[in-house]
Amino acid sequence: MNAPSPAKVSDAQTLSGLFSLLTGFVVVGAVIWWMQRPPEPPPEPPPHPPFVVPVTTVAVQSGDVAESVELVGDVAAPERAGLAFERPGRLRELSVRLGDEVKAGSVLARLDDTVIEEEVRAAEAALAQARVMADLATRDATRARELGEEVSKAGLDRAESEAKNAAARVAQMEADLALRRALLAQGTLLAPFDAQVTARPLAVGDYVAAGDLCCELLSLERREVLLEVPASIAGAVAVGARVELTSDDLPGFALDVPLVAILPSAQARARTFQGVVRVAAADDPGHRLQPGLFVRARLVLREAKGARVVPVDALLEGPDGTRLALAVPTGAQSPPQAALIAVEVVARDADRAAVVPLGDAKLEVGDLVILTGKENVYPGATVLPAAPQSAAAPAPSASE
Repeated sequence: MNAPSPAKVSDAQTLSGLFSLLTGFVVVGAVIWWMQRPPEPPPEPPPHPPFVVPVTTVAVQSGDVAESVELVGDVAAPERAGLAFERPGRLRELSVRLGDEVKAGSVLARLDDTVIEEEVRAAEAALAQARVMADLATRDATRARELGEEVSKAGLDRAESEAKNAAARVAQMEADLALRRALLAQGTLLAPFDAQVTARPLAVGDYVAAGDLCCELLSLERREVLLEVPASIAGAVAVGARVELTSDDLPGFALDVPLVAILPSAQARARTFQGVVRVAAADDPGHRLQPGLFVRARLVLREAKGARVVPVDALLEGPDGTRLALAVPTGAQSPPQAALIAVEVVARDADRAAVVPLGDAKLEVGDLVILTGKENVYPGATVLPAAPQSAAAPAPSASE
């Protein structure tokens, strides 16, 4: 086999060197391009999730709210009388004992009126005789006028004068008899109203001076409760406000009655006024509220019936008024947003408030009011409510 010629070997080596050189240029160019290429833009960061305020909500309900204040007072008897005779005498009869219940007009006591009774009988007899004499004098004067000229003028004047004097004596004796009868009536002591006898310091046979206490009566048919009303609320209390009376000494007793009056303070420096509540016999037929009893009273200041009710803890109160934060639905797939509305509180108790929306704001039963987290929301804020609570449910603690 013939060997390649030296010329052919040289040509092959030349081509191989050129290929290696070309390859090197390509590699160097690629390296230079790689090093000088523009940097790739960084990837866009993922979008931030919207800021969400975790809250708890409560549904607006319809109900009654009574705003009240606790007061204290005492039971008093407005019809209390200390009875005495208007003239002196010796006590002949005492018809009642302590604790007796008497009716108006009942005889309580009598004085010994033997002398005055005799004087009355004598005066009645004398008056009867005087009336006869007056009738006779009147007839004589009439007859004298009828005779005319047959009777002298002096005789007519005398007859008429005697008739007038007789009539005057009758009038005087009638007045004396009326006075003696009045004195006789003063010897009988009558009950001025239905009452119970609470004092009887005298005994039969005692000599009684005019004005000495004989019987003390106290009526249980009409009683009054006098309440101590602080000056801070006296102006806010309306006559007719409902008052619930209870007493520590009467377990289970409760009575609803209206407030009838607020009396002005009698002393300039006093810081309390006096509220008056009247208790009729029909209100307490068993007379359990005895005069002198200490009572407690719940006085209703404001009352709202069938109102929109929210928990007191849901109110946002400030110098600009009272507001509520609502969780307003925005769609089935979107979280609710917060809305702030101005409201007026028309009544409140320890736990609930009856509110009325102001201006164009709307508030319906079933709307969700933000209970906790309300301080962190603003109009349009996205909120994440927990399960709705009942309006009567207590507010959750801060640890919840």
